[in-house]
Amino acid sequence: MSTSEARRAAPAILAALLSARAARAEGEIRPRMPEPILTESITDLDGTEAGEVEVDLNVGTLGALSGGDRIRGASVEAEWRATSRLGLVLEPSYDVEGGAGAPGLHAGVSYAVLHDLRHDLHVQVEAAARLFGSEHSDATIPGETALPLSLGVRAGIRAGHWTFRPSAGIEVGPRTADVPLWAGAALLHELGAGGALGFFGVEVEADGAQATPFVVAPNYVVDLALAGVPCHVGLAIPWVVGAARATPQIGTYLRLLVEL
Repeated sequence: MSTSEARRAAPAILAALLSARAARAEGEIRPRMPEPILTESITDLDGTEAGEVEVDLNVGTLGALSGGDRIRGASVEAEWRATSRLGLVLEPSYDVEGGAGAPGLHAGVSYAVLHDLRHDLHVQVEAAARLFGSEHSDATIPGETALPLSLGVRAGIRAGHWTFRPSAGIEVGPRTADVPLWAGAALLHELGAGGALGFFGVEVEADGAQATPFVVAPNYVVDLALAGVPCHVGLAIPWVVGAARATPQIGTYLRLLVEL
């Protein structure tokens, strides 16, 4: 090839290389996007493979700073990605408050509306329902809306080791709420290459149907894959901002996440 021919062919060769690089970027295996513990999405926000199953074992407690009741709860959450975009979740639970226990059941559905792999940006819509149980008239429960039905949008974008996950929606139920809206956000930082060691960060949520709407919760999640165990162990420490001293307002939330 002559020098002049090489100059003419250079733009086409460069375009082909850039196209191939973009194709590889879109098809490469990416590490799972970090997910906040309390305000998690229904199925992985960046998941695309039909048939994925995830089981979460959750244990939490929330107590007052001075006297008052303590709320304890446990649940088993099963998530299933029925198709590449449709996700389903079912979560039976059992809560104890004031010495009395009661079962509960949550269900939900999600649908992915955007997977921008080039920018690692993902968006999905969700609908969730508290079918029964988990009614706490005087307490803000982190990770739950005050009203039993909710509809919203969750998004996530990752740049380097940082992931930002905003969310917002509406809620409805049998009682009237002055502001039947909820919102949340989380900023998470991966540890190790591709988050191989887990991540840490903080999440915040606001529920306009609660008397004390704001919750702040530091997160820390350890990935046990390097030890040959396909699961994550997470800890959140929720704090209900502005709650009365005799009202449940600070606690711990533990999660064991297993991918099947």
